[in-house]
Formats: sequence, C-alpha cells, structure tokens
Amino acid sequence: SPEIGMLWLSAFALHHGLVKGGLFLSVGWIKQPSVMASPWLRTLTWVGVVILALVLSGLPLTSGDWVKTALKAEAENIGATVPSSLLWLGGLATALLMVRFVKILRNLSDQKLTQTANPVLTKKVIGVWFSWVSLVVLVLVWPWWQANHWITANVWQGSVHGLWPIAIAIILIQIWHWLRWPELTTPPGDVLVWYQWLGGNSQSGFKRL
Repeated sequence: SPEIGMLWLSAFALHHGLVKGGLFLSVGWIKQPSVMASPWLRTLTWVGVVILALVLSGLPLTSGDWVKTALKAEAENIGATVPSSLLWLGGLATALLMVRFVKILRNLSDQKLTQTANPVLTKKVIGVWFSWVSLVVLVLVWPWWQANHWITANVWQGSVHGLWPIAIAIILIQIWHWLRWPELTTPPGDVLVWYQWLGGNSQSGFKRL
C-alpha cells in the first residue's frame, strides 16, 4: 500500500541521514590529532568508521540491508519489478566508494599524525567524540528497535548475498592498487581526472583509425 511504501521510504531516509552524517563527522575525528594520538581512541574511531562504511554498503543484519530488502519486497507487492542485477551493481558501487573513502581517510590520518607534535586531549574533545560514538551506536541499534514495532518477518533476513559486493569491492580496489596506474591517480573528490584520461586515450585511438 502507499502508506507502507512511505513508511519504508522514511526508514530509508533515516538510514541515509544517520549513516552519512556519521561518515561526514568521522572525517573531522580522523583529522583530530589529539584523538588519533591516543591508541584506544584511534582504534575505536576506526572501528566506528568501518562500521558506518559497512552499513552504508548494505552489510547483512544492518539498516543498509534491511531497508533495501524491504523496499524491494514492497515494490514487488505492488507489481513493480526491481532487477536484482541493478541492486547488486548499486551495492557494489557503494562498497567501492566506501573502500575508497576509508583508504583516503587512512592516508589523511597518517599525514596529520606526522605534522602535529604533542597533541593535547581535553575533556571537551572526549565529550564531543562520545557524541559521535553514540551516533554510531544508534546506527546499529535503531533497526532492531523498529523491527519490534513493524511487521518485518519477511524482510529482516540478513544473508551472505549482501557480503558479495563488499568482498568484490575490496578485491577490485586491491587489484587497482597492485596495478599502480599513475595516470589514473585521482585526487579526493575529483573524478574529472579519469574523464580527462579517457578522453585523451579516445582521441589517440581515433587518430590511429
């Protein structure tokens, strides 16, 4: 029904708002020298970043898998067909983006640690950091709380199928790293480098014809 469809769209919006908000805020913590200089805070911060990246990629038994499966089931109930291949490719693209995101954050963290000496960790920083941790925890627990109120028996089913896009994304990124194509090294947020590379090679190919 339209009401149920709107319910799941609202859940989808909540999922994206919480997870993407957490990912945006995580950039600030990775750049925070006082947090990264503390071994236990650094470890917990990276755990939070990885959790958020996996949830957005659709890890089974998380809101990423839950809302995607629910929306697909609702679409089928009203007679709409959602090709599984498109959902799989969408999951792969998101997983690739998240692997790239984590790798860039790791490089950024290493640079900040080498540039800053004797960072001071204050109680205020720890308090604000815990608010971000609370957001990560909320990302994990809110679907389980909602599952007790919504009829979701046919959609709240984590499956190993949701792991395939994540695993393949990690393998593809690693292969890319091994090949080491310097002309395709992309600055963060600037995919135009790839378009320039493709355009230049296309022109060379046409000239040979």
